[in-house]
Amino acid sequence: MSLGTRLTLKTAVLVLAVVVVAGVALWGLGGLNRDLDAALGEYDRLRESYALMSEIERARAAVRDPGATPATVERALLRPVLHLDQPVTSAALPGTLRDALRTDLDDAILAARGYSDYADTPLDVTAPIYAAINRLASEIDDTAGRIEAIEQRAEAHRRSVVLGVGLTAALAAVLAVAVGAWQYLAVMRPLRRLERGVARLARGDFADRLSAVGDR
Repeated sequence: MSLGTRLTLKTAVLVLAVVVVAGVALWGLGGLNRDLDAALGEYDRLRESYALMSEIERARAAVRDPGATPATVERALLRPVLHLDQPVTSAALPGTLRDALRTDLDDAILAARGYSDYADTPLDVTAPIYAAINRLASEIDDTAGRIEAIEQRAEAHRRSVVLGVGLTAALAAVLAVAVGAWQYLAVMRPLRRLERGVARLARGDFADRLSAVGDR
């Protein structure tokens, strides 16, 4: 094997080691990026759930106000309905949940139109409001659980990435040292053998020939 071929092969080995380290790092970053996207989506969902819960709670307070009128109650109930139609809310909350909440709020609005005095907080007005609140409370609990699961998965993934990159980088460093030492010895040992032979010739010792051994 010629010196040029040897150098090419060993350089290729080192480049492959670097590519492996980079591949492991990119794989890890890709996984962490997916975890981040999932967490951001769940946080948007949680934020919109809390915002909608606040609107519905204000509507519930308006219904329980002794001085409320059908007009004020309807306006209070329309606010969360309008909130449901916002693009941010539509993107964050699942369609089934939005439809169920809209049905609850529509039922409350229809029931509220039949009353002129809310001092006793009629059940057919408050029941759909509490149903909507319970749906959102369940959604908030589920979302918080998913966020916690994503955080745990991301932490486990991060540890795996650190371990994987660390191991592959250490192996690449060991390989680089081994290849460097091998290359050094492969070049220097023949040169030193040649140096000793030339020194003998310089002293007039022509008894031994310089044998052509090893790589070209």
